Amino acid sequence: MLTLDKVQLLEERIKKAVTLIHKLREENAALRDELEMLKMHNDELKDFAKSLGNDTQLIEKTISTALTSLEEVGEGFQAAIEPADSAEMDYAEADVFASQDGAVIEDLELPKDDPNDDIIINLGLDEDIPLY
Repeated sequence: MLTLDKVQLLEERIKKAVTLIHKLREENAALRDELEMLKMHNDELKDFAKSLGNDTQLIEKTISTALTSLEEVGEGFQAAIEPADSAEMDYAEADVFASQDGAVIEDLELPKDDPNDDIIINLGLDEDIPLY
């Protein structure tokens, strides 16, 4: 009987080993599936990082273009202001303009408006308009 007990014990151990091997094969298959999924996810992240780098370059280029445009607008605005400054200088020169005989405009007297010199146009019975 001793041999029969040993055979039965060996059979039990073999069953346990087969069960353990089956369980390990299932776990191995699950780990392989998870590894494939992680590889795919890693590839997606690499693509995303590359896309993000491209997007960053595009954003930098767009900002650079916008800044250049703003500088051009600023230069155009500055150019538009400068002629106004020169016009103000022209007006200042006109204020101190002197005639050939040395009379300054501020010293000249303009003739007074004579109400008798007004011209009236007769448009009809009740519509007289004075012209100045």
